[in-house]
This record gives sequence, C-alpha cells and structure tokens, in this order.
Amino acid sequence: MLTLVISLFIFSEILGLPISNDASNAPEQVHLSLTNDPTEMAVTWITQKSLDKASPYIYYGPSSDALNSKVPAEVTKWTDGGSKSTTRFTYRGIIPFLTPGQKYYYSVGSDEGKSEVFFFTQINPNKEIRAAVFGDFSVKNGYSFDPLIEMTKLGELDLVFHIGDISYDLDDKNGDKGDEFMNAIQPIAAYVPYMVVAGNHEQNQDFLHYKNRFTMPQNGVLNDNQFWSVTLGNYHFVGISSEYYAFNMSTEAQLQFNWLYRDLRAPRSGAPGYPALEPLFNTYGVDSVYWAHKHTYERNWPLINGTPILDNQELNHFHNSPTPVYTLTGTAGCHDHTFPNETIAQPFSALRLGNYGFTYLTLHNSTHLSTVFVDALEPSSRLDPFLFTKDLGYKPSGLKI
Repeated sequence: MLTLVISLFIFSEILGLPISNDASNAPEQVHLSLTNDPTEMAVTWITQKSLDKASPYIYYGPSSDALNSKVPAEVTKWTDGGSKSTTRFTYRGIIPFLTPGQKYYYSVGSDEGKSEVFFFTQINPNKEIRAAVFGDFSVKNGYSFDPLIEMTKLGELDLVFHIGDISYDLDDKNGDKGDEFMNAIQPIAAYVPYMVVAGNHEQNQDFLHYKNRFTMPQNGVLNDNQFWSVTLGNYHFVGISSEYYAFNMSTEAQLQFNWLYRDLRAPRSGAPGYPALEPLFNTYGVDSVYWAHKHTYERNWPLINGTPILDNQELNHFHNSPTPVYTLTGTAGCHDHTFPNETIAQPFSALRLGNYGFTYLTLHNSTHLSTVFVDALEPSSRLDPFLFTKDLGYKPSGLKI
C-alpha cells in the first residue's frame, strides 16, 4: 500500500447542458469530493437565496438524458461575519452504490432551479490514479486554471488535492471573493473530486467559509473538514491541518494527532503527545507528504530531523526510501507575487523551481508512484520527472517513536 499525506474570470463549461434555472435560487459552485466509502460521491453546491418550498436533490443516471435517480441533499444556512452579513445556503448530498470505472451524469438543484448536467467517472482503484496536487491558488495570477481545465477535459485527472490557501481569501469582500473562486474551479471540481485542507488564509472567522463551502470525509472526531482520510484500494490518502499548530489550537492539534496515530494503524494503545508528526510518518510507513504555503516548488531528499539521507538514492528515482518524500508545491497561482519566491536550493533540496504550476501525481500500483511538475505557462513542459518505488512489503527504517 502507498500512503500519502496532504497538508496546506468565469470559464466555459465542459459539457454545458442546461436544464432549468431560476436565477434567484440557481445552484452554483458545484463540486465533487470523496467520502469514506469508495462506492460513493459527495456533491456540494451553494445558492445565494433560500429555496421557497422546493426540496434540494441530486439527479443522476447513466446518460445526460436519463437522470432517473435522485438523492436528497441537506442544506446549511450560514452568515458571513463581514459588514454586509451575507447569508448563503450550502447543499450537500451523497450519491451511493456507484461502480468503480463507471461514468455517471448528474445535475443538482430543485424545482426552483437546476444546474446544467455534469459528469464524473467513479475512481477505479485497480487502475492508475492521476491527481493534481497544489496549494496557494487564486483567480488573480491563477495561471494554473487553463492547464487544469484542459487536463480535466482530456480525462487526464482523477483527483485534485488543493493544499490550503484557497482564493485569497474565501471571506474577502463579504465572501464574494470565495464565490468567484468556487465558480472558477467548477469546470474542474464538478467533474473530478476536489479535496482540500485548510491553510492560514482560511482561518478568518474560525474557518467559517472553509467549513461551509467544502465537504470532506468524516473523521469521527471533529466535524470541521480539517483532517480526513480516504482509502482507494492500495492507496491511502490523509489530509491534515497544520493550522492547529500555527494558531495554537492545542486541543484540536492533540485530537488530530491521536486520530492520525489510529488512522496509520499504530500497533499499541495510548498516543504520544503532539507535535511529533515526523517520527509518526516515519514509523508507520507514510510514503509521500505534500505541503504548500511557501510559493515555490521543492522536492526534498529523504530527511530525518532535517538531515538529508542520500545513501543509494538517485536524483530522480528513490527506491526503498528510509523516510517519506516531502514535496512543497505552493505555486499554482498566488495572488500577491509576480513570480514565486525562495527558489534557492538548500542542502536537503533535491530540486527547487520558481515556475508557476502544480504537481501531477500518478499512482501506478502499490509499489510505484511518479510525479512531474506541470509548468502552468508552458503546460507541455513537464519538469522534474520523479519515480518513487519500493519492494513489495518494504517497511522504511526511518526514525522510530
């Protein structure tokens, strides 16, 4: 099994088949996300006004003209803390009993207004899984939008991981900035699951917009979207929040650590104190860790306590790495930098890049993953080709706790 940890203009629609649309209650910001069940798909959307008497549903089926099944959605009313006290309505529903590899069409809304028809293919864990991984992304300087939308159209993405710092900021201008960004990602997120973790820019109003705009898998501890895990066949994905540490949220940090300890199947009772995440990753076989926040791309050598472990490793191929591969990928398109900064390589850096873009991850099987960096301004240019392999049953010998 491969274990990965993830922590920190309106575009034309791909399909664009309208159904009905009452502008006052029109569904917008439609996006998909995974649940704890690989046979389900969560769908989330927003309206700017409440429904009058109608009930919200997800309508779905095997073709765009045969949306013969429907499931109800739950609505959450929430109010922004800005000067206008803007109220929005978030709808969440889950499509059940899906077949891996099968294509499904869907629309969301009610008798008072429905979205256009979208589609998705339920992820098949027995085949390669391809994902875009990035953080620090906004409409301003959003250079990665075009290649991400194009890759979605071409069927080259199965998943997206957005590692914090979303929109800059979701709550700006009474939440209008968040609406703009969420509508801008719809040509991606309505077709492939868009998984997120919070960054420091989501902290305003106690993460109000982050909690209410997204739907992540339940962790059974805190219902705040901040940490979660998903297993797809031989692949285990974990999303965690570093913001608990950044904002001195010690209770939440400890709860997350205890949960992570259990999630990685620690073989003993009790839990060590936080914040010793690195030895936890090393001990329980995490293969790859992705971060953002810094507006650059950096792939590190295997590390223990900040010290690079170079034995028997090649620049572009790590085999049986003694520790996880740490990759910083915060260059999707930050709002306030002309170009990403901090591109000077350090002793622990296998490679640093200053280009705008994102990591394109391919999970080949339980022992092989590969990545390239997609240059957003020259998408055909794939930089830093990297292969991670391990022997079947290999357990890393990194620092133990």
